[in-house]
Amino acid sequence: MSSAKLFMALGATIDFEAGTLKRAPHLWQKMGMEWLYRCLKEPKRLLRRYFVDDMLFFYYFAKQLLGVYKNPFGK
Repeated sequence: MSSAKLFMALGATIDFEAGTLKRAPHLWQKMGMEWLYRCLKEPKRLLRRYFVDDMLFFYYFAKQLLGVYKNPFGK
């Protein structure tokens, strides 16, 4: 187990900063749906990652939408 106190999921940040990948339109970003926009733009690469391997994400996403998600790191 790591003794890291901070974890930063960079995802596509490096690609955005390098200019090799275009960000989603501002509206998609504001809605928190940039991941869906990227999935629609790169389905071959991201469909399995988002909709098969990361199904737990949708569980937590639904809980957050319903207002029942509790932040495990909150006080």
